[in-house]
Amino acid sequence: SHTYSSITDTTCDDCGYIRNIIAAPQPKTSTNNKVSTYTVPQIEENSIKTGIDLTAVFDSAKNNKSTQEAEIVLPIGNDLSLTFDNDIINSIGGQNLAIKLEKTTKTDSKKLDKIKQNGKIKVKQVIEISMNIDTSSLGGKVKIEVPKPEIPNDGKKYDVIVYWIKDDGTQEKMNTSVNGNKVVFDTKHFSTYVVAIEDVTQST
Repeated sequence: SHTYSSITDTTCDDCGYIRNIIAAPQPKTSTNNKVSTYTVPQIEENSIKTGIDLTAVFDSAKNNKSTQEAEIVLPIGNDLSLTFDNDIINSIGGQNLAIKLEKTTKTDSKKLDKIKQNGKIKVKQVIEISMNIDTSSLGGKVKIEVPKPEIPNDGKKYDVIVYWIKDDGTQEKMNTSVNGNKVVFDTKHFSTYVVAIEDVTQST
């Protein structure tokens, strides 16, 4: 049995890696009393790289009775966050849940070969997200916010794009928006995501 009074290191029996157990935070209720938001204290990138246990957080949010809906906000490091919606909480809550996330600027993975063949696209960041359960369909949406990559000041016009690299190596362009210094996109899958810039300068 797990004790959730504090964050401790433990071994995850069902996924084979070390994970930090995260205690359920006190929810904050929206002004219209419709959504309870469970915001986890900031997670260090090194902790989530080895895995964190979110069982208590999801259990607490799934059992939320004070509002119609719940959401879980997971801030990672200084500039990345995941927000799980009510449908995902109901879909996967109630079981042992661990998540790993790794962010890198290394672009030598074979998974990126197809993208890099396009000379107009420059890969800036790769984010790998996995859980100890099947996440091919999460039953809801996760909003992912990542830092906006630096745009070269070279007189060209660039778009910020995000690709989902599927397990079979195929890629799908995500619908993204830029909010200040953040790139925002929704997903129903955990996998590999590539943040890149694309030269969209019109040739004359």
